[in-house]
Amino acid sequence: KGGDYQVQLHVLEVRDLAAKNLNGLSDPVIFIEVHGEKQRTVTYKNCLSAVFDELFLFNLKHMEKEELERVVINIKVGTALHCKDFLLLFFAIACET
Repeated sequence: KGGDYQVQLHVLEVRDLAAKNLNGLSDPVIFIEVHGEKQRTVTYKNCLSAVFDELFLFNLKHMEKEELERVVINIKVGTALHCKDFLLLFFAIACET
């Protein structure tokens, strides 16, 4: 039976990132994609560690349980100047608890 679901993702912090800027620092930003919907954190300038403490909500409407089990969550930690040069990349799969 289909239903509505919500994925909640709490981004806490990044630490000890690789330096990507000429000044030896980075501008960390995190990009999140869940089932085609994209969101992002704020960008912190000139640092290698940052506390984001941001909560992201993704609403999945009218989904069958089998479809929910195939939802992929992409999390990319990048730097503002090099958005295609990601520092870290995570993948997760949504599941029912």
